[in-house]
Amino acid sequence: MLSNPDEFLTYYNYKVTHTEGCQMEPARFLYPTIRKNLESAAALFGWEAIEEVVDKSVTNNYMNGRSGKRPVIANLFWLTMPTTVEKVLSGRYDNCRERMEAFAQKCREEAQADQERRIREQEAGRGGLFIYLRQKQARGEALSPLEQELLDNAEKKRHATA
Repeated sequence: MLSNPDEFLTYYNYKVTHTEGCQMEPARFLYPTIRKNLESAAALFGWEAIEEVVDKSVTNNYMNGRSGKRPVIANLFWLTMPTTVEKVLSGRYDNCRERMEAFAQKCREEAQADQERRIREQEAGRGGLFIYLRQKQARGEALSPLEQELLDNAEKKRHATA
């Protein structure tokens, strides 16, 4: 784990030069302004967070000029600014694909929960889930895997009691 600006420089240069696809430039030394930014960011977020920022930035499409309307490669001055550190840690610059996958997963989970809620409401309001699913099937509507499983279970229970 990092504990000072000199260790940061060594770590940063190693990650920049040894990460495939990283377009960021290694640094020969830390200018006083960069050192001041770095120390301020470390005081606010801790050295472990600074290390996480480096890890995220070397693989990030935006920071390596592979996305955006005007591709830009991040430099050390910008990367060490406390506001940038905060944005990187919050996920603002995460790769778009990762954000889209997380959003899609959230949508799938919400849709599943909504479908389950609607089924429970139908079951309570129409005299039984089995009738509702049978009517849906009779109308030629496709059943979701969850609905099919529920219908199969209802039919098994119906046959077991008959």
